[in-house]
Amino acid sequence: MGQMYLLMGKQVQSYHKHRHMGNNSSVPVELAQELMESIEYTINQVGGVYAHRNLEEALRLGQEILEDKLSKAKSMLGLVSGTSPHWQTEGRWEALRYLRHYLEQYDHLHLAHKGPDDLFYPILISPPEGIQGIDSCLFYLKIMWIENQIMAGVSEAALEEFWDRLPVGTLNQCEYLLINGIGKALLGAGIDPLVFESEEHMQLIIELMRTTEDSLNDAAKLLCQWLNLKDENALMYVEAVIPQLAMWIGDNIHNGNLENIFL
Repeated sequence: MGQMYLLMGKQVQSYHKHRHMGNNSSVPVELAQELMESIEYTINQVGGVYAHRNLEEALRLGQEILEDKLSKAKSMLGLVSGTSPHWQTEGRWEALRYLRHYLEQYDHLHLAHKGPDDLFYPILISPPEGIQGIDSCLFYLKIMWIENQIMAGVSEAALEEFWDRLPVGTLNQCEYLLINGIGKALLGAGIDPLVFESEEHMQLIIELMRTTEDSLNDAAKLLCQWLNLKDENALMYVEAVIPQLAMWIGDNIHNGNLENIFL
């Protein structure tokens, strides 16, 4: 604890210097708690507080790891932004703008534990429990890169009418793309075009009457083949839509109305 208090004092001084606030050695209680949480998060990068005799050295090593992760996140943001489809929703563009702002403001030396907590972009899998800081940002960027690869597997011509049919206010169009793609895979119909004609909706109703979760999983694997997805993480993401899809199907199949699910 003695090492931790000394480390905390140095972090307070560093924080003030970093923000050109002079040599004041006091901070509000809330900020002190944030600085302490940042220290713990940073040291955990190299094994945790109780794994080191020299906490100052562990903090320095953790900061080097975080600096490398920050560089990696900026590169990944460039990759995701550069490969995003021009037809993506405003909500997705806004998410990328928010992540860019977050990375520009990220303070890996003092407030390393602060993640992109105000990011409002729904993804199909939950972030790992307890994830913080730049690790949370990297997680979202990896998911958005997977989504880009999914969307890149559909031709521009096939996407044109699909885009026109997306409900107003859609935040994650990749979810709708996967749902339509799985529906097409159930019919073995291919994804060009990606949208459903009226007679296909009727065929799909008949098919869904005997569909199980296993057959939905098989359809997801077939869709991955059509999209040329070979990464296991991509397959996992495609399959992540199935529980929600199965619930929606169960709620709508008996009234024969699937047009609000399969576009």
